[in-house]
Amino acid sequence: MPVSRATAEDLARAIAALYAEGERLMMERIASNLKKGIEQPYWATKKLAQLQSYRAEILQLITDLRQEVATGLPSALTEAYKRGGLAAVEDIGRGTAVTNRLGGLRAVEKITNETLAYLNSTETRILWSAMDAYKKAVTAGSTGFIDSSGLPVALSENPVNQGVSQQLLGTQTRRQAVQSTLDDFASSGVTGFVDTIGRGWSLYSYASMALSAGTRNAAIAGHLDTLQENGLDLVIVNEDGSPCPDCAPWEGEILSISGESNEYPSIDDAEADGLGHPNCMHVYSAYQEGITQLYPEKSEEEVAAQAQLYQDKQDERAIERSIRQAKNELAVAMDSTAARAATSRVEYYQAQAREHVATSGATRDYTREQIG
Repeated sequence: MPVSRATAEDLARAIAALYAEGERLMMERIASNLKKGIEQPYWATKKLAQLQSYRAEILQLITDLRQEVATGLPSALTEAYKRGGLAAVEDIGRGTAVTNRLGGLRAVEKITNETLAYLNSTETRILWSAMDAYKKAVTAGSTGFIDSSGLPVALSENPVNQGVSQQLLGTQTRRQAVQSTLDDFASSGVTGFVDTIGRGWSLYSYASMALSAGTRNAAIAGHLDTLQENGLDLVIVNEDGSPCPDCAPWEGEILSISGESNEYPSIDDAEADGLGHPNCMHVYSAYQEGITQLYPEKSEEEVAAQAQLYQDKQDERAIERSIRQAKNELAVAMDSTAARAATSRVEYYQAQAREHVATSGATRDYTREQIG
């Protein structure tokens, strides 16, 4: 049985869901806090005074998230490693998995530490984003004038100007201004995460990428360790059916686990060239001379069809992101009007997903549309 990211994908998603839920809770708490007393005088002053209290609340949320991940991740990666070892046993039809060897424990520990480092690096950005969204919403709610340059000027909330402020702004206008700011935050989420090759990610996407890579690496480590324990050093890269441009050249290639082969490139060489990138779905199978069947060369039509399927899947991922964004907007809705508008957006993008699946080669994965 070949091993891939999908071997332990369910383990990665279970932990990634914690980040989606944490982001949703953070947004809900911002909206709930700002909604309180929004019709009352001195609202902005009171909300700014509560800033440190809100900061402590978000820090506690981050601490809880870190503890949940630190508890669940080692078990998930250990399970992924074991699945990889068992897959190797099925792959070659003989041998024994090496899931409890010292080398396996060290491999899991190394991958755990690397994955936790990626995930823990998000904490500062989560806090900064939450505080920034809170302050921007308060500023939006206390703004009423536009100066000659087109920039908003905050109204004074002293007793003399308070009545003027309410007349100019109006309670509904303030609520709308705050809601608009929260909608922007819900739509974009916590962003600003950049990987080693310069690609930008949102919090959920970044956490999913890190966890997917961690569980994939653990499963592959268990698979390759078991193959080597049973005297095998070569694997073949299976066909994915919709390869990305970086991975396509490596489909059907034979690779050396140890890198000591004079005839074949190593797995490290292939992965340095792009194979096995985050969210890669390619798999490795044991290669045995005279036993393993090689893949036939693809026709131009097959290559074109697979490229189209790859694009269909990318389009589906974009729709899934839109659904999650709309659900986040629902989480920060401050009244029934905003809730109905957000619900309409959720339904609109869900209809897009149904239409896209019906007219393309993509399949719908409802777990990717969830925010918690």
